[in-house]
Amino acid sequence: MTNVSLRGLSKSFGHFSVVKAFDLEIAAGEFVVFVGPSGCGKTTTLRMIAGLELPTGGEIFIGSRDVTDLDPRDRRIAMVFQSYALYPHMTIRENLGFALKLAGVPKEEIARKVEAVADTLGLQQYLQAKPRTLSGGQRQRVALGRAIIREPDVFLFDEPLSNLDAKLRSVMRNEIIRLHKSLKSTMIYVTHDQVEAMTMGDRIVVMHGGVAQQIGTPLEVYDEPANLFVATFIGSPSMNILEGEVENGKFQCQGISIDSPVPVSGKAFLGIRPEHLRIVPHDTPGAIRGTLGVVEHLGAETIIELLTDGPVITARIPRADGLSGGAELYVAANHIHLFDKDGNRIETPN
Repeated sequence: MTNVSLRGLSKSFGHFSVVKAFDLEIAAGEFVVFVGPSGCGKTTTLRMIAGLELPTGGEIFIGSRDVTDLDPRDRRIAMVFQSYALYPHMTIRENLGFALKLAGVPKEEIARKVEAVADTLGLQQYLQAKPRTLSGGQRQRVALGRAIIREPDVFLFDEPLSNLDAKLRSVMRNEIIRLHKSLKSTMIYVTHDQVEAMTMGDRIVVMHGGVAQQIGTPLEVYDEPANLFVATFIGSPSMNILEGEVENGKFQCQGISIDSPVPVSGKAFLGIRPEHLRIVPHDTPGAIRGTLGVVEHLGAETIIELLTDGPVITARIPRADGLSGGAELYVAANHIHLFDKDGNRIETPN
């Protein structure tokens, strides 16, 4: 197991800054997920760690080695890409062992390692097959196996599951989690999918505009978002954001009045996650009145849209078969978040 250190890492293309003065310490054996929208700098950061992009500034350490200027082959990393990048003319056995063959590893050792990796990933019956005969999930397993067989210090994953359907993504997520627990290797994973980030990472790095907006465990980021971007990016449906003023201990926004959790005053943003709202009687303190809009029945849960005099409020509630659009409804929050006028989290006193 090997740690990774990113120290003041930055990357610019001409006058356009893609990654800005990024610092991160990744512990040996840790699974860290970079998550964010397209263009946020997460893939560029991964490519710099891999050596596929040279940094404009900063340093990259893998273990005690400064690898900032080293070629990818000298970094002792293995990368799994969005595209499987398998050789179509080779069998699965040949694909798995190709890197070892190039490195001059004896045939007997290659055969032994290929068998071991194939057994780990359930690929034994496909070793003589060509990639075109395999499903997307099977090909992704081969790509994983080709990385594992090299026994790298660090595994890098660049959105490896984005080409798979939802059910297969779920299966492969669990596969990678099991591999991490089995191999105990350092893994860095890039995705735009918050579900992958929340379920896979020991820690997640939420990126936007080339900056790490927040670094923490999935639950830390969910429970205590650092700013409005993190608050609205993590969580589905997205957090409700109300813009208003705090006066005399009350947050006021277009007819909505809610007790402020923090003794501040002035312009502020109040955030409520849809799952923290519940349907209540009209006389409940802090109740938000509205007209029921779109209703989505999801089996065990129902997502409702509440049309107020101000913002549209989304609530995620337990299954509610009798709801239909147009009805008057009241909801109240059992947990809220407060952000200052610049969109930064205001910490709630313990």
